[in-house]
Amino acid sequence: MAACEKQVAIYPAPDAGAPIVYLPVVAGMGDDVLQCCCDLGCLPFTLVAIGGLDWNRELSPWPCDAITAASEPFAGEAAAFLHELTRKIIPSIEAPLAVPPRLRAIAGYSLAGLFALWACCKTDLFSRAASISGSLWFPGFAEYLDENLPQGALDVAYLSLGKKEHKTPNRMMRKVLADTKRCEQTLQDRGAKTLFECNPGNHFSEPALRSARGIAWMLAQ
Repeated sequence: MAACEKQVAIYPAPDAGAPIVYLPVVAGMGDDVLQCCCDLGCLPFTLVAIGGLDWNRELSPWPCDAITAASEPFAGEAAAFLHELTRKIIPSIEAPLAVPPRLRAIAGYSLAGLFALWACCKTDLFSRAASISGSLWFPGFAEYLDENLPQGALDVAYLSLGKKEHKTPNRMMRKVLADTKRCEQTLQDRGAKTLFECNPGNHFSEPALRSARGIAWMLAQ
């Protein structure tokens, strides 16, 4: 299914009113995440995988320099994608449903995990969120979340990192563990039930399985 210039893949749950999880992905990742969710015995849910994103541009909340000489800077255009998600993609998927979802959640890996928490500062459409190996090192984000996340914005929030992610010479990314823990504290202070998990490996280890672990825990609460 193509919607709003994005590639939107819907994996419907068999039962009416099942939870819906919106997940920005790279190409093909939706299939892998759903399979891992099935392998983990995850509760039934509808997965909406959104591809076709320019990650550094559309998932960054404000501009930021590139993290390496070989990478692109972050353009800070997340607001435009959030508008597309909330005003076009979500209505186009949920309007035809005979029964509304019991809950609506947002999840994401890496920059999409950053976007997931940032989005919850901007809209009350999501009651649960998962930031999996989230780029919460993003300059100023931990402070932004603390200053802008409303009380009661989320019922449940899942956070994770790879154990090696903070062991990097990169000056921005090496603080990801401390920033993630600060974000978890903010989420708890605002009333969310949280879990923070450290997984084996670095940032690139088993993204589909890590995503599935976050989704499974988030839906089980």
